[in-house]
Amino acid sequence: MFWVYYRIEVYIVVWVILPVKGLDKSKQRLAEVLSVHQRQCLAKAMLKDVLQTVSKAKGVEQILVVTADPDIARLAYEYDAQVLMEPPHCHGLNQAVDLGVKHAGFHGAERALVLHGDIPMVTASDITFLVDNHYEGGATLVPDKCEGGTNGLLIDVPTTIQFQYGEDSFHKHLESCREQGLVCNIAEIENLTLDIDSPEDLLELSRRLIDKPDSATSECMRSAELQQAIMDIRRAS
Repeated sequence: MFWVYYRIEVYIVVWVILPVKGLDKSKQRLAEVLSVHQRQCLAKAMLKDVLQTVSKAKGVEQILVVTADPDIARLAYEYDAQVLMEPPHCHGLNQAVDLGVKHAGFHGAERALVLHGDIPMVTASDITFLVDNHYEGGATLVPDKCEGGTNGLLIDVPTTIQFQYGEDSFHKHLESCREQGLVCNIAEIENLTLDIDSPEDLLELSRRLIDKPDSATSECMRSAELQQAIMDIRRAS
């Protein structure tokens, strides 16, 4: 007698949620070193790179951009992303993420990966790694370099987690998972640890972009204005 074994692949529908502020509010913490135009250029370039990367990641069914900015919406459509325009009553990042996750679940998502538009070093393999190593029924957290912020959050949909973006969000999300009795996987992925909030982050980004010379962020950072800003930051540090 011969036994035949079949491997059954279970397909899970994963959406990536990208909550994005308007360009007029981009990177305000860099106002001391970059002009409004420079901050807008950088924010748009980084978002382009994130959108392009996510669009190539295996295991991702759909990208959903949550924004109130029509210019961001038009950019998202260029990468075949869906757009959810924030209603007037939506205030802050937590409400935007909550709207996006619920929208994704209503349209068939079984898992949602919340990312942000200022992690330009992320790769498609990073995202696929997160998707492939997620614990069913749990949560996967990706901290920033200081383990204060949450640069990635992968959850099953629907979720009981309370979104806690803002100061010390990583530890707050971790505590929320524990309160709900969820298995929490902490994934420290180098490319996702770097988000751009400070002059020091800009210096680190300029060093790392050697590995991504053809990216939109690299092109933006090569502009004369940004190069001068980087030089000024180096002299001041």
